[in-house]
Amino acid sequence: MLVKVVLDLDPSIFSAKPAWRRTWIAVDSAQRVEFQSTPDIMATMVAIGVFFISAAPSLALLFGVLLPNSHLFVLSILGAFMWSLAMMLSGIIWLMIPPLRNVYAWSLFIAVTMQELMRFVLHRIFRIMSRHGDGVEAFLRPGVKNDLLTGMSIGVGFAFLSAMVNFYATVVDEFASNTAIYTERCSINFVVAASGNALAFSLLHISLGILVWPAYSEDPSSLKVLFGYVLHLGISLATLGSSRKFGCTWVLILVFALVFIVMGITAVQSKRRVKKETD
Repeated sequence: MLVKVVLDLDPSIFSAKPAWRRTWIAVDSAQRVEFQSTPDIMATMVAIGVFFISAAPSLALLFGVLLPNSHLFVLSILGAFMWSLAMMLSGIIWLMIPPLRNVYAWSLFIAVTMQELMRFVLHRIFRIMSRHGDGVEAFLRPGVKNDLLTGMSIGVGFAFLSAMVNFYATVVDEFASNTAIYTERCSINFVVAASGNALAFSLLHISLGILVWPAYSEDPSSLKVLFGYVLHLGISLATLGSSRKFGCTWVLILVFALVFIVMGITAVQSKRRVKKETD
């Protein structure tokens, strides 16, 4: 039977209900599926607007800091590429173990592990390049401030793609396959909740870039690298509480609180390192 899926935008865009509602219409006996959408312009603009809010930190740093400094912009592109590679490898591992495909904790563990592994791999690539020529010094410049800017640039690359992919994937999971983790039990507007989650992890990626990168380069420390990994994994696993009733509300509060703590730690550590260099 042919089933036509009509996605209508709910006019009450700020209600607890999702901004779209799904209607299934049996048409005839043909074995195919058609999709038809009738968008409401206000709900569409809200969806676009909240996405740009989730990507605002990385976009602000991109236009305000990275683009005026071409070497930092190159680093952010490399960071975005490594994040994409991490997610590709995560997807391959996810496909290789079918029994665990529906275990959200496993998916988060693999994704976080691959992302932090790619950060480490990128640093190793830089070190190998530095041994075979001076070209890498054009965008990897010495000094504490430059080291922090390098970590921030790579974090921005991680953050922008993370915000874009997380927001898009969450919305598509709900409205295309009805598999989003928290939609039915979410007490706030779903699109706003999805963008809030994407914003939190965008800030987290930037902060971790600044916090963890020096532990690879200027001030090597395996414990600091492990600390960054545990922070990333712990905050990611905290989002699993969204599957509980009213979970998306308190999870957003918890995740933002943890991210702000990480940002505070990053600010204090960065200030100490800069002060130590100037003294």
